[in-house]
Amino acid sequence: MFFPIDISYKKQIQSKYETVNTWNIITHELKKKKVENIEVKKNKLIFKRPWFIFESNFALMVGIDSGEFLFVKERGALFLKYKFSTIRIWMIGLLAPSILGLIAVDLKVFLVLFVACNFLVILNWITSIVRHKLFFDKLSSKFVK
Repeated sequence: MFFPIDISYKKQIQSKYETVNTWNIITHELKKKKVENIEVKKNKLIFKRPWFIFESNFALMVGIDSGEFLFVKERGALFLKYKFSTIRIWMIGLLAPSILGLIAVDLKVFLVLFVACNFLVILNWITSIVRHKLFFDKLSSKFVK
C-alpha cells in the first residue's frame, strides 16, 4: 500500500544470521507479544492478527493488522526488513466518528467528533510507529553482533 498505512524499517545484519535460527528467535519474540498466526516461508516470516481480539491498549501489537520480516540483499549487504500494516488504526479512526456523527445528526457536532477522534487516532498511530521502531531496533540488535 502506501505510507500512512504500511510502515517499514530495515537494518543491516551479518550474513551468518540468514538462517532458520533467526526465524526461531523472531517467532519467539512475537509470541511474547501475543502474536499467534505466524507463518515462515523461505526468506520471509509473516504474521496476521485477528480483527476482534480483546487485549490491553498498551500491548505492542494492538493496532497492527499484519506484518512481515524478510531478508533483503542490496549491494552485497544483507538487511532484515520489518513491514507492518496500521490499517486497523485508520479504519477505527474513520468509523468511530462517522457512527457518532450519525447519532448526533448535527454537522457541527459531527465535525467536532471527527476532529477529536482523529486527533486521538493520529496520536495512537505515532505512538505505535515509535514503539515498533524500538521493538525492531531491540530485535535486530541480536543479529548485528
